[in-house]
Amino acid sequence: MMKKIIIVLITLIAAPLFAQKHTAIEDVDLINAHKSALIKEYPHLIDKIKIERVDQINEHHSKIVYYDDGVYHEAIVNSDRKDLLLIATFREIQKSTLPKIVFDAWKQSEFGDWKTEKMYKVTTPYDGWFYSIDVVKDNKTKRLFYSDLGRYKETLY
Repeated sequence: MMKKIIIVLITLIAAPLFAQKHTAIEDVDLINAHKSALIKEYPHLIDKIKIERVDQINEHHSKIVYYDDGVYHEAIVNSDRKDLLLIATFREIQKSTLPKIVFDAWKQSEFGDWKTEKMYKVTTPYDGWFYSIDVVKDNKTKRLFYSDLGRYKETLY
């Protein structure tokens, strides 16, 4: 009985360490600053996007969640800087548009048996397109990155 209690306590304490939960930013001025950073990189979005929310990922990065023509997007910015430098932009894609070579690389990885949450086509200001897959298992979420040739990439942030 005591062993079960200890396992439950360890699980409750460790779960937040593995889950990718982010704190929502509610300061209107800070949200507007994030929107300005996004518009600076993508001026054509000024009238099209609807910012859903801004989340603090860690002490250096924020995530701007927005919709463009009804499609879910995320933009990651370096919020540690005054000018909120854009790190990457994620556009949600359907599983059917994920290249087979990327799908196969994920399925053959140690996370191949994890359930997919979302898939993205990703770009950065200094790199071409690549792909990201959010996977989940046992309440643990992981974001994986792959080149268009199916090579695993390290996290951007």
